[in-house]
Amino acid sequence: MDAASPGNAARRQACERCWRRKQKCDKEVPVCSNCREAGTACGPRTAAVVMSGGDSSGLIAVGDGYIQTLKRRIRHLEDLNQRKRARVAEPNASHTPETSSTTPAALTGQTAGEQQTPMSSVSVRDALKDFGHFALNVQDSNRVTYSNAFTMFYFVELAMLTANSQTPGTGLSLGSTQYHDQLVQSLDLRRDETSALISQYAKSVLVLYPYISEQELLQYHDIVLQFQSRGTNAMTCDTSHCFFIVYMALATVCSNSSKRPVFDFLASKLWVHASALGKDISSNHSVQCMISLALCVVHGQGHHYATEIVGMAMTRAIASGFHRLRSCSPEETGQEEIQEKRRAFWIIYVLDRLLAYTMGRPCGIEDQDISTQIPTLPSHSEDVCSSRDYYLVQLVEHARVLSVLKRNARRPRMYFTSLYQSWVESTLLQLRSTGDERAREVFLRLKCRLLVAIHNTTKDSTTLIAETTLLDEEDIDDTLTSCVEWLRCLETRYDSDGIVRCLTDQYEIASIGIMCSDIQHGLPAELAPSFASTCSNVKMLSVSLLSYLSATYPAAAQMRKALSALDADDHSRLLELLQQDQWTALVPRMIREAIARRISIT
Repeated sequence: MDAASPGNAARRQACERCWRRKQKCDKEVPVCSNCREAGTACGPRTAAVVMSGGDSSGLIAVGDGYIQTLKRRIRHLEDLNQRKRARVAEPNASHTPETSSTTPAALTGQTAGEQQTPMSSVSVRDALKDFGHFALNVQDSNRVTYSNAFTMFYFVELAMLTANSQTPGTGLSLGSTQYHDQLVQSLDLRRDETSALISQYAKSVLVLYPYISEQELLQYHDIVLQFQSRGTNAMTCDTSHCFFIVYMALATVCSNSSKRPVFDFLASKLWVHASALGKDISSNHSVQCMISLALCVVHGQGHHYATEIVGMAMTRAIASGFHRLRSCSPEETGQEEIQEKRRAFWIIYVLDRLLAYTMGRPCGIEDQDISTQIPTLPSHSEDVCSSRDYYLVQLVEHARVLSVLKRNARRPRMYFTSLYQSWVESTLLQLRSTGDERAREVFLRLKCRLLVAIHNTTKDSTTLIAETTLLDEEDIDDTLTSCVEWLRCLETRYDSDGIVRCLTDQYEIASIGIMCSDIQHGLPAELAPSFASTCSNVKMLSVSLLSYLSATYPAAAQMRKALSALDADDHSRLLELLQQDQWTALVPRMIREAIARRISIT
């Protein structure tokens, strides 16, 4: 028979019997030698895949034998899985309950009697324990720190599920009203204590990021206290977001209190209680809860995960279409709801730009993709300063100036000079800063932030000082004086008990210290004596404030060492810091690049 005949074409593969027995088939037609010796029928494989040029998948028919093989494999795997679960669920009388912070009771804040929930099977708890052990198995000296970070991440994860719940019933079984009812009795919030904390939160955080009004926050606070006094049956799905926001507000303030460790413990309990509300928050309030969570991680608990939380908040806002809200006339219905969504988006925008600038990460959205209007201020001048959105509008405008600066990094020096001067002249904060200490601090902070951004943008690779700073002696004096004034404002605020620190304070303080050190080393010899005292004050205040913040933020201690080495011109110490893994993990890229540039130039 010809080699090209259909008979040979059909026998290019092993026969069915040889293929199943994994024997070598000589593919003779019509019967192969193995089948001839066994005296059995020889036929083509039934599991052969017939290729067709018209079918892109290439799969036309699959034999019954192959399907049966897959089914047997599936049954085998299911049997192994069931036997494994049975072994894990077996009681172990000799097992001693663990007391480390990586056990499920420590992770969720439950007692031993409260751990049995529909989702808390033995296998899940063991998996959490193993994950905490193997993923965070560090040296004994650092084990406590990493364990606490893992616990806080678990709280953040639960709170994220709370803010992202679309419909009741989709959250964790932990996030139930019944679980919250069991926990809320142990919180014991007192009106005389919490009222002062809520007022402090409104004056420190809510005034800059007004995702809700102060009156609404006070109403939520009253609902929480009334729930505690009346009992556990008073809570509904319509009020669960009130508990979440109040708990996050109190946790933010407690994390910054000088009354440690009592308030730290209270803040952790508040996180657990807020996390227990997972499936009871409706989608209408999820973005509002997300903002309260983002503000909490930026100003208080869980600062290790600020970029992730704010990034998820921006993703949620974009998915909800908040960046493309249409404009509506005052006569249209729903204007207030659109205004609240617009305000929520710009708050997340400011937080996103703040972390992008200080920590050197990409922005969540570009300005050209945003069509939502900035909140408008009243037309009457006497009502502008008392407007709820007064500070938010100034923060948004400043963030957009920084974006313009980043996009035009190759422009000539006069462009940045005019950009800086136009912002100083146009911002309303300068007009109000003369009589309002809060406005003065915000104005100086934004001014120093813009000066540092211009310095880092226009600084040549062969010089230590920006060209825009050396226009004349008056500009140098304005830069250094502004830095000293803002650092002193921070020092005064840190000395008071009613403070709410921000995660980015440490990075901005270090950036100012590096900028002033560059200016001092780049000054001409005839101008150096005139600014020696001011530069010394900047260095002293920067190191002092970073020392204070190092008790809360590990990165502050590393940046304080770098500023001390810069002051002493100790390049070997700077190189040693840059080569440390801890320095790379904690310090943002902007500061690392400034230090590396300083070493390469000098």
